[in-house]
Amino acid sequence: LHITIVILWLTGTAWLGFHYLADSQDIFGFLARSVLLKIHGAAAIVFVFVIGVIFYHILSGWQKRQQRLSGVTLLSVCGFLILTGWGLYYAGGERLREWISAAHSILGFLLPVIIFFHIWNVYKRLKSRK
Repeated sequence: LHITIVILWLTGTAWLGFHYLADSQDIFGFLARSVLLKIHGAAAIVFVFVIGVIFYHILSGWQKRQQRLSGVTLLSVCGFLILTGWGLYYAGGERLREWISAAHSILGFLLPVIIFFHIWNVYKRLKSRK
């Protein structure tokens, strides 16, 4: 899960860098964006599979009434990223795609922060038990 998220974040962030900072006519930038999107898409498929695999973790936390707010937030963001990623390929209209792209990019960039708070809450709770 963590490796997949790192790959997704790095390829997404690198793609954003090439898209917004590189010369759009540069062949290297074009090829880099293309390769990054392919790796990002492949990692996204793995990510969807892994979310299914950790469903037991999600149900267990829900039943124990632990981390509900951060867990629901994290799962909602992941679901939103999956849907917007799909939308970037299949949504019609450039205006809609611009909004989807912005939302996907912002939340994807912030995903590590959301994950950090989810994990930090666990450590905080465990530390308060001692």
